[in-house]
Amino acid sequence: MEAFVKPLFNKRSFMYFPVLLHSRTKGSLTLKSTNPYDHPNFHYQYFDDDRDLQALVHGIKTALAITAQKPFRKLGVELYRTKVPGCERYAIEDDDYWRCYVRTMTTSVWHYVGTCKMGNDSDPSAVVDERLRVRGLRKLRVVDASVIPVAPLGHTSAYVYMIGEKAADMIKEDNDSS
Repeated sequence: MEAFVKPLFNKRSFMYFPVLLHSRTKGSLTLKSTNPYDHPNFHYQYFDDDRDLQALVHGIKTALAITAQKPFRKLGVELYRTKVPGCERYAIEDDDYWRCYVRTMTTSVWHYVGTCKMGNDSDPSAVVDERLRVRGLRKLRVVDASVIPVAPLGHTSAYVYMIGEKAADMIKEDNDSS
């Protein structure tokens, strides 16, 4: 990857970053072992639903169309035509190139949610109830982004602050001896 972008170092350039806000593909997380110190296995499953891939290709083509407009041309803006390693067999103008590009260059912004999702009793994939209590266990709650069932459209920090504040209130309510 560094070899691909290194020619742009110390040059006037800019990049677009199309973002897929509502992925149709759902990843999963599984335990590697019963050892709590072993890191879990993440199964990202990016682009299992082809519509996710197509949405990002559309985003790139929209960005290219914007960049081709007169104000950008007047500034001398042009596409960086070095091909992404692994995608050399495709012409840059073709959708196949951009699909390869997306598969190669896509990364997460690390705002994972839903690995311990909150839900009602009828949802078999819900780990915690509406009061953030882990189903089937006593005196254990999950209070972080993992309880958010569907990824929000913005940065997760504000949601996590709200979850923490609400959890504190619920814990106080549940332990109020008055």
